[in-house]
Amino acid sequence: MGCVRNFACAGAALLAAAAGAQADVTISTHATARMSCVAGTCTATGANAYLNVGDLQTMLSGADLTVKSTAAAPDIRIAAGASLAGTHLLTLDAYRSVRVEKPVSVTSGGGLTIVTDDGGSGGVLVVAKAGSVHFLSLASALTINGASYTLANALPSLASAIASNPGGNFALAASYNAGPDGTYEFAPIVTTFSGKFEGLGNAISNLTIRHGNRKLGLFAVVDTGGSLENILVSAMHLHATGNARSFGGALAAVNNGTIFNAHSSGKISTQGVGGTGGALVGVNNGTITASSTDAHPQIGFACLGGIAGMNTGTISQSYAVGAVPGEQPGGIACDNSGTIVDSYDLAEVLGRTATPYPGGLASVNEAGGTIQTSFAAGQITAVANFGGIAGTNSGTLTQVYWDKNATGAGDGFGCGAGSCTGATGLTHLEITGGLPSGFDPAIWGWDPSINAGWPYLLNNPPR
Repeated sequence: MGCVRNFACAGAALLAAAAGAQADVTISTHATARMSCVAGTCTATGANAYLNVGDLQTMLSGADLTVKSTAAAPDIRIAAGASLAGTHLLTLDAYRSVRVEKPVSVTSGGGLTIVTDDGGSGGVLVVAKAGSVHFLSLASALTINGASYTLANALPSLASAIASNPGGNFALAASYNAGPDGTYEFAPIVTTFSGKFEGLGNAISNLTIRHGNRKLGLFAVVDTGGSLENILVSAMHLHATGNARSFGGALAAVNNGTIFNAHSSGKISTQGVGGTGGALVGVNNGTITASSTDAHPQIGFACLGGIAGMNTGTISQSYAVGAVPGEQPGGIACDNSGTIVDSYDLAEVLGRTATPYPGGLASVNEAGGTIQTSFAAGQITAVANFGGIAGTNSGTLTQVYWDKNATGAGDGFGCGAGSCTGATGLTHLEITGGLPSGFDPAIWGWDPSINAGWPYLLNNPPR
């Protein structure tokens, strides 16, 4: 069961969940309705089904409980805070997706099982901005789609467990402040990771790494087949003085696997000249989907991107706000030879040297690089030439737009150098007045009261 986080298959399910589709089974303060609760199982009997959170907690206090959605109500949404007390197991058995929108606390002795795609397809576990799952005891059980997860509530113990089993399944039981740990010499998770890491909407903050093995971030390398999901990282301090071969990102230095619903925020302090960095990932050779950054990196990495420094893989349905300063800055990626699709940049792009040129989505879009159905609207500050879309472009641009007023790149300045065929400059009124041509309304939304009127991603709304 479950989708392997290919966004093409997850899109429909995420769209329904992100939009709060009223066909769902919703766990909330609403009175229980259109649910049949018999012999420890509550099953939806139609669309718009509700299970009162108090009723759920009462039933769970006496026995194990399963909440089951159906084709008529395919997704399960947790829309009210819940405390799962006692020693019993709650199973969320979704026809398609499970979306956690409010904090859930699992007390000592209890457990949680999550099943997606039990009859449907494209289902995922999504933990929204205001949601999280907190386990008070590491002895509690967490199972997702048949796989058991090892719980960790501290970074040193998580790193140790992954070192012993790099291909295992791990989950962050609670948010963790790494500040008291002091300075790490290497990435805390220096072992190349090929397993599954589930953040459960929890955050890791105040991590400091100095020098090390040139791979700076929470994870050094996510291998092919590895995945990081539902995780927030913030206030990171990465130091690699003078090392041009350094790779750094708040979440991972190098990603060869899959990153889904990951977000970085706050100040990211970097030190040194040279190297490649991103506010989320240093080098992306895999897939990043439904992710975002609201970070303010200090200048340090020469090649710096709002999501990834170098992208040879795919960045999809993601966005950057905040700021991207560097010698070679790009709003989404510094250097793109992969694919950037259905993504946007609102970050301020700050170029510090005359060349290479900064760009609203990429500083350099290489031959073979593709940018499509995306837009840039962050202010660009440059010493010399710059591009609203790309500083230099020799790749492919398809239905790509820049806000001529917000970026400061007027007519004819979509690309600082190279062809800019496929990119179109729009006035601020034009780009905030509706969806640009070619933007799929199943992926993109527009509302003058959301995202300051700029188009936004239905699956990944502004945080």
